[in-house]
Amino acid sequence: MKIRTNLAMFAGLLIVSAGCLSSTPPQSTLETSTTATTSLSYPGGEKAAKIIFKVIDNTPGSMGSFDSFPSSGTAPAEFSGFAARRVYRPDNTVLSSFPSWLKGLEVGISGEGNTAAPNDTRCARFAMAEEMNLTNCIFGGGNDKVCAAPGSYYRVSERDCSSATTANGDGRATDGIYIRTFFNRDTSVLAAHENILAVVEYSATSFHKYQNDPKSCLDTTSGTFSMDNCSDFIWKTFLRPTTNPYSPPATPPQPFMFLIPRMTGYVETATLKTGGEVQSKQFVLPLASDASLSVFQISRIKSRLKQADLGAAWNTFTATCGESSPFCAGTVFYSITFYRI
Repeated sequence: MKIRTNLAMFAGLLIVSAGCLSSTPPQSTLETSTTATTSLSYPGGEKAAKIIFKVIDNTPGSMGSFDSFPSSGTAPAEFSGFAARRVYRPDNTVLSSFPSWLKGLEVGISGEGNTAAPNDTRCARFAMAEEMNLTNCIFGGGNDKVCAAPGSYYRVSERDCSSATTANGDGRATDGIYIRTFFNRDTSVLAAHENILAVVEYSATSFHKYQNDPKSCLDTTSGTFSMDNCSDFIWKTFLRPTTNPYSPPATPPQPFMFLIPRMTGYVETATLKTGGEVQSKQFVLPLASDASLSVFQISRIKSRLKQADLGAAWNTFTATCGESSPFCAGTVFYSITFYRI
Protein backbone atom coordinates (compact mmCIF):
# COMPACT_ATOMS: atom_id res chain seq x y z
CA MET A 1 0.00 0.00 0.00
CA LYS A 2 2.86 2.35 0.86
CA ILE A 3 4.57 1.55 -2.48
CA ARG A 4 1.43 2.53 -4.44
CA THR A 5 1.23 5.83 -2.56
CA ASN A 6 4.85 6.70 -3.39
CA LEU A 7 4.31 5.86 -7.07
CA ALA A 8 1.27 8.08 -7.18
CA MET A 9 3.19 10.97 -5.62
CA PHE A 10 6.09 10.50 -8.16
CA ALA A 11 3.66 10.50 -11.09
CA GLY A 12 2.11 13.72 -9.77
CA LEU A 13 5.48 15.39 -9.61
CA LEU A 14 6.17 14.43 -13.27
CA ILE A 15 2.87 15.98 -14.34
CA VAL A 16 3.57 19.21 -12.46
CA SER A 17 7.10 19.39 -13.82
CA ALA A 18 5.91 18.80 -17.40
CA GLY A 19 3.51 21.70 -17.03
CA CYS A 20 6.42 23.99 -16.14
CA LEU A 21 8.48 23.14 -19.24
CA SER A 22 8.55 25.77 -21.99
CA SER A 23 7.93 24.81 -25.60
CA THR A 24 10.56 27.40 -26.68
CA PRO A 25 14.18 26.22 -26.41
CA PRO A 26 16.56 28.43 -24.41
CA GLN A 27 18.47 31.01 -26.38
CA SER A 28 22.29 31.22 -26.26
CA THR A 29 23.72 34.26 -24.59
CA LEU A 30 26.94 34.03 -26.66
CA GLU A 31 27.42 36.81 -29.19
CA THR A 32 27.89 35.70 -32.81
CA SER A 33 30.63 37.26 -34.87
CA THR A 34 31.13 37.49 -38.62
CA THR A 35 34.52 37.06 -40.32
CA ALA A 36 35.44 39.75 -42.78
CA THR A 37 36.44 38.48 -46.24
CA THR A 38 39.56 40.04 -47.68
CA SER A 39 39.46 40.59 -51.41
CA LEU A 40 42.86 40.25 -53.06
CA SER A 41 43.48 42.17 -56.24
CA TYR A 42 45.59 40.86 -59.11
CA PRO A 43 47.19 43.05 -61.77
CA GLY A 44 46.07 42.30 -65.30
CA GLY A 45 48.15 40.87 -68.11
CA GLU A 46 49.41 37.39 -68.96
CA LYS A 47 49.15 34.85 -66.15
CA ALA A 48 51.79 32.47 -67.53
CA ALA A 49 54.90 32.54 -69.70
CA LYS A 50 56.97 29.76 -71.28
CA ILE A 51 60.59 29.80 -72.39
CA ILE A 52 61.59 27.14 -74.92
CA PHE A 53 65.33 26.35 -74.66
CA LYS A 54 65.82 26.08 -78.39
CA VAL A 55 67.37 28.18 -81.13
CA ILE A 56 64.71 29.01 -83.68
CA ASP A 57 65.39 28.20 -87.32
CA ASN A 58 63.78 29.00 -90.66
CA THR A 59 61.64 25.86 -90.73
CA PRO A 60 57.91 26.70 -90.96
CA GLY A 61 56.34 26.33 -87.53
CA SER A 62 59.71 26.27 -85.75
CA MET A 63 59.58 27.37 -82.14
CA GLY A 64 62.36 28.57 -79.87
CA SER A 65 63.07 31.42 -77.50
CA PHE A 66 66.66 31.96 -78.65
CA ASP A 67 68.54 33.17 -81.72
CA SER A 68 72.05 32.13 -82.79
CA PHE A 69 74.30 31.90 -79.75
CA PRO A 70 77.78 33.45 -79.36
CA SER A 71 80.40 30.84 -80.25
CA SER A 72 82.97 32.47 -77.96
CA GLY A 73 80.80 32.05 -74.87
CA THR A 74 79.24 34.47 -72.40
CA ALA A 75 80.89 36.39 -69.56
CA PRO A 76 80.14 35.01 -66.06
CA ALA A 77 78.23 38.07 -64.84
CA GLU A 78 74.64 39.08 -64.28
CA PHE A 79 72.89 40.44 -67.41
CA SER A 80 75.81 39.14 -69.52
CA GLY A 81 74.37 35.73 -70.42
CA PHE A 82 72.78 34.69 -73.70
CA ALA A 83 69.27 36.17 -73.46
CA ALA A 84 65.96 34.69 -74.60
CA ARG A 85 64.27 36.77 -77.30
CA ARG A 86 60.82 35.18 -77.49
CA VAL A 87 58.31 33.96 -74.96
CA TYR A 88 55.27 31.72 -75.38
CA ARG A 89 52.01 30.86 -73.68
CA PRO A 90 51.75 27.35 -72.18
CA ASP A 91 49.91 26.25 -75.35
CA ASN A 92 52.99 27.29 -77.42
CA THR A 93 51.41 30.35 -79.02
CA VAL A 94 54.01 33.10 -79.18
CA LEU A 95 53.54 36.35 -77.27
CA SER A 96 54.34 39.69 -78.87
CA SER A 97 56.60 40.60 -75.95
CA PHE A 98 57.65 39.48 -72.49
CA PRO A 99 54.96 39.95 -69.82
CA SER A 100 55.68 43.00 -67.68
CA TRP A 101 56.28 40.79 -64.61
CA LEU A 102 59.01 38.76 -66.38
CA LYS A 103 62.02 40.92 -67.17
CA GLY A 104 64.00 38.22 -68.97
CA LEU A 105 65.95 34.97 -68.89
CA GLU A 106 69.57 34.23 -69.79
CA VAL A 107 71.78 31.13 -70.00
CA GLY A 108 75.53 30.58 -69.73
CA ILE A 109 77.49 29.50 -72.83
CA SER A 110 80.98 27.99 -72.48
CA GLY A 111 83.94 29.27 -74.49
CA GLU A 112 86.94 31.54 -74.23
CA GLY A 113 84.74 34.49 -73.29
CA ASN A 114 83.43 32.60 -70.26
CA THR A 115 86.22 32.60 -67.68
CA ALA A 116 84.25 30.15 -65.50
CA ALA A 117 84.01 27.63 -68.38
CA PRO A 118 86.62 28.64 -70.97
CA ASN A 119 88.15 25.38 -72.12
CA ASP A 120 85.64 23.79 -74.48
CA THR A 121 82.83 25.36 -76.52
CA ARG A 122 81.11 21.96 -76.56
CA CYS A 123 80.54 22.02 -72.79
CA ALA A 124 77.45 24.24 -72.52
CA ARG A 125 75.73 25.46 -75.67
CA PHE A 126 72.77 24.80 -77.95
CA ALA A 127 73.04 21.55 -79.92
CA MET A 128 74.48 22.14 -83.38
CA ALA A 129 73.59 20.36 -86.61
CA GLU A 130 76.94 18.57 -86.87
CA GLU A 131 76.51 16.81 -83.52
CA MET A 132 72.96 15.54 -83.93
CA ASN A 133 73.88 12.24 -85.58
CA LEU A 134 77.13 11.49 -83.77
CA THR A 135 77.39 7.90 -82.52
CA ASN A 136 78.97 9.12 -79.32
CA CYS A 137 77.87 6.41 -76.89
CA ILE A 138 80.74 4.08 -77.74
CA PHE A 139 79.83 0.52 -76.81
CA GLY A 140 82.03 -1.21 -79.40
CA GLY A 141 81.29 -4.23 -81.56
CA GLY A 142 79.30 -2.11 -83.97
CA ASN A 143 76.83 -1.19 -81.21
CA ASP A 144 77.63 2.52 -80.87
CA LYS A 145 74.59 4.76 -80.39
CA VAL A 146 73.67 8.41 -80.86
CA CYS A 147 73.87 10.25 -77.52
CA ALA A 148 73.61 13.80 -78.82
CA ALA A 149 70.85 16.21 -77.82
CA PRO A 150 67.85 16.90 -80.06
CA GLY A 151 68.58 19.63 -82.57
CA SER A 152 69.14 23.17 -81.28
CA TYR A 153 68.18 22.55 -77.62
CA TYR A 154 70.29 23.90 -74.75
CA ARG A 155 72.47 21.08 -73.46
CA VAL A 156 75.44 20.50 -71.17
CA SER A 157 77.79 17.64 -72.07
CA GLU A 158 79.76 16.52 -69.01
CA ARG A 159 82.35 14.82 -71.21
CA ASP A 160 83.21 18.26 -72.58
CA CYS A 161 82.93 20.04 -69.21
CA SER A 162 85.52 17.77 -67.58
CA SER A 163 88.41 20.24 -67.87
CA ALA A 164 89.91 21.40 -64.60
CA THR A 165 89.27 24.98 -65.76
CA THR A 166 85.49 24.53 -65.57
CA ALA A 167 84.66 26.19 -62.27
CA ASN A 168 82.12 24.93 -59.75
CA GLY A 169 78.96 27.00 -59.36
CA ASP A 170 77.47 28.33 -56.13
CA GLY A 171 74.43 30.38 -57.13
CA ARG A 172 76.12 33.74 -57.51
CA ALA A 173 76.25 35.96 -60.59
CA THR A 174 79.76 34.65 -61.31
CA ASP A 175 78.58 31.13 -62.20
CA GLY A 176 79.53 30.05 -65.70
CA ILE A 177 76.85 27.46 -66.53
CA TYR A 178 73.35 28.44 -65.43
CA ILE A 179 69.80 29.47 -66.30
CA ARG A 180 68.92 32.81 -64.71
CA THR A 181 65.46 34.41 -64.62
CA PHE A 182 64.66 37.99 -63.61
CA PHE A 183 61.25 38.93 -62.17
CA ASN A 184 59.80 42.43 -61.95
CA ARG A 185 58.64 42.91 -58.35
CA ASP A 186 56.76 46.14 -59.03
CA THR A 187 53.39 45.50 -57.35
CA SER A 188 51.57 47.16 -60.25
CA VAL A 189 52.50 44.16 -62.44
CA LEU A 190 53.00 41.37 -59.87
CA ALA A 191 51.00 41.66 -56.65
CA ALA A 192 52.85 41.48 -53.34
CA HIS A 193 50.85 38.36 -52.41
CA GLU A 194 51.55 36.52 -55.68
CA ASN A 195 53.94 33.59 -55.99
CA ILE A 196 55.26 31.78 -59.06
CA LEU A 197 54.80 28.13 -59.98
CA ALA A 198 57.77 27.01 -62.09
CA VAL A 199 57.63 23.88 -64.27
CA VAL A 200 60.95 22.72 -65.75
CA GLU A 201 61.13 20.11 -68.51
CA TYR A 202 64.55 18.46 -68.85
CA SER A 203 66.58 15.26 -69.03
CA ALA A 204 69.56 14.35 -66.84
CA THR A 205 71.70 11.35 -67.76
CA SER A 206 74.25 9.79 -65.42
CA PHE A 207 77.27 7.79 -66.58
CA HIS A 208 77.03 5.64 -63.46
CA LYS A 209 73.83 3.77 -62.71
CA TYR A 210 73.74 4.62 -59.00
CA GLN A 211 75.94 4.79 -55.92
CA ASN A 212 75.74 1.30 -54.43
CA ASP A 213 78.26 2.08 -51.71
CA PRO A 214 76.98 4.67 -49.21
CA LYS A 215 80.56 5.41 -48.11
CA SER A 216 81.02 7.23 -51.42
CA CYS A 217 78.52 9.85 -50.19
CA LEU A 218 80.75 10.81 -47.27
CA ASP A 219 82.84 13.94 -47.48
CA THR A 220 86.47 12.83 -47.36
CA THR A 221 87.46 15.88 -45.30
CA SER A 222 84.70 16.15 -42.71
CA GLY A 223 83.39 12.59 -42.80
CA THR A 224 79.80 13.89 -42.98
CA PHE A 225 77.17 12.69 -45.42
CA SER A 226 76.97 14.90 -48.51
CA MET A 227 74.37 14.50 -51.23
CA ASP A 228 76.80 16.27 -53.57
CA ASN A 229 78.97 13.14 -53.48
CA CYS A 230 76.14 10.76 -54.40
CA SER A 231 75.71 11.87 -57.99
CA ASP A 232 77.85 12.22 -61.12
CA PHE A 233 76.92 15.91 -61.28
CA ILE A 234 74.82 18.40 -59.35
CA TRP A 235 72.43 21.21 -60.30
CA LYS A 236 70.79 23.39 -57.64
CA THR A 237 68.27 26.21 -57.72
CA PHE A 238 68.58 29.59 -55.98
CA LEU A 239 66.07 32.33 -55.19
CA ARG A 240 67.75 35.59 -54.31
CA PRO A 241 67.78 39.38 -54.79
CA THR A 242 69.51 40.92 -57.80
CA THR A 243 71.91 42.80 -55.54
CA ASN A 244 73.92 40.48 -53.32
CA PRO A 245 72.86 41.25 -49.72
CA TYR A 246 75.20 38.74 -48.14
CA SER A 247 78.05 39.77 -45.90
CA PRO A 248 80.73 39.55 -47.01
CA PRO A 249 79.59 39.88 -50.65
CA ALA A 250 81.67 36.81 -51.57
CA THR A 251 79.37 34.61 -49.47
CA PRO A 252 77.25 32.38 -51.75
CA PRO A 253 73.46 32.38 -51.32
CA GLN A 254 71.75 29.41 -49.73
CA PRO A 255 70.32 26.98 -52.30
CA PHE A 256 66.57 26.88 -52.68
CA MET A 257 66.41 23.20 -53.67
CA PHE A 258 68.11 20.44 -55.69
CA LEU A 259 67.17 20.03 -59.32
CA ILE A 260 69.66 17.21 -60.09
CA PRO A 261 69.79 14.57 -58.69
CA ARG A 262 67.31 12.93 -59.43
CA MET A 263 68.70 11.55 -62.71
CA THR A 264 66.23 10.61 -65.44
CA GLY A 265 68.46 8.00 -67.08
CA TYR A 266 71.86 6.33 -67.09
CA VAL A 267 74.24 4.51 -69.41
CA GLU A 268 74.65 0.75 -69.20
CA THR A 269 77.12 -0.90 -71.55
CA ALA A 270 75.87 -4.45 -70.86
CA THR A 271 72.41 -3.68 -72.25
CA LEU A 272 73.52 -0.88 -74.62
CA LYS A 273 71.27 1.51 -72.69
CA THR A 274 71.59 5.28 -73.18
CA GLY A 275 69.94 8.17 -71.37
CA GLY A 276 67.69 10.95 -72.57
CA GLU A 277 64.46 10.24 -70.70
CA VAL A 278 62.53 13.49 -70.22
CA GLN A 279 60.82 14.53 -67.01
CA SER A 280 59.24 17.67 -65.60
CA LYS A 281 59.64 19.06 -62.12
CA GLN A 282 57.43 21.74 -60.59
CA PHE A 283 57.90 23.88 -57.51
CA VAL A 284 56.56 27.10 -56.03
CA LEU A 285 58.80 30.16 -55.82
CA PRO A 286 57.62 31.96 -52.65
CA LEU A 287 58.10 35.52 -53.89
CA ALA A 288 55.41 36.81 -51.53
CA SER A 289 57.63 35.94 -48.56
CA ASP A 290 60.20 38.61 -49.42
CA ALA A 291 59.75 41.60 -51.73
CA SER A 292 63.48 41.68 -52.55
CA LEU A 293 63.48 38.23 -54.21
CA SER A 294 63.74 38.83 -57.94
CA VAL A 295 66.26 36.30 -59.35
CA PHE A 296 65.62 32.60 -59.86
CA GLN A 297 68.81 30.80 -60.87
CA ILE A 298 69.45 27.17 -61.82
CA SER A 299 73.20 26.50 -61.60
CA ARG A 300 75.46 23.60 -62.45
CA ILE A 301 77.31 23.19 -59.17
CA LYS A 302 79.90 20.48 -59.71
CA SER A 303 80.77 17.25 -61.48
CA ARG A 304 82.49 14.11 -60.24
CA LEU A 305 83.41 13.06 -63.76
CA LYS A 306 86.76 14.83 -63.89
CA GLN A 307 90.00 12.93 -64.18
CA ALA A 308 90.99 13.83 -60.63
CA ASP A 309 87.75 12.30 -59.34
CA LEU A 310 87.61 9.17 -61.47
CA GLY A 311 91.25 8.15 -61.30
CA ALA A 312 91.73 4.87 -63.15
CA ALA A 313 88.08 4.92 -64.29
CA TRP A 314 88.75 8.07 -66.34
CA ASN A 315 89.76 6.03 -69.38
CA THR A 316 86.53 4.03 -69.24
CA PHE A 317 84.48 7.21 -69.08
CA THR A 318 86.19 8.93 -72.00
CA ALA A 319 86.19 5.73 -74.06
CA THR A 320 82.42 5.36 -73.61
CA CYS A 321 81.18 8.95 -73.71
CA GLY A 322 82.34 10.77 -76.82
CA GLU A 323 82.28 14.50 -77.48
CA SER A 324 78.94 16.32 -77.35
CA SER A 325 77.19 13.44 -75.58
CA PRO A 326 74.66 14.75 -73.03
CA PHE A 327 72.68 11.49 -73.34
CA CYS A 328 75.79 9.66 -72.10
CA ALA A 329 76.46 12.09 -69.25
CA GLY A 330 74.81 15.47 -69.09
CA THR A 331 71.69 17.59 -69.17
CA VAL A 332 69.27 18.83 -71.83
CA PHE A 333 66.77 21.58 -71.02
CA TYR A 334 63.57 21.77 -73.07
CA SER A 335 61.39 24.41 -71.44
CA ILE A 336 60.48 26.29 -68.30
CA THR A 337 56.98 27.69 -67.70
CA PHE A 338 56.10 30.25 -65.05
CA TYR A 339 52.55 30.57 -63.67
CA ARG A 340 51.36 33.41 -61.45
CA ILE A 341 49.54 31.98 -58.43
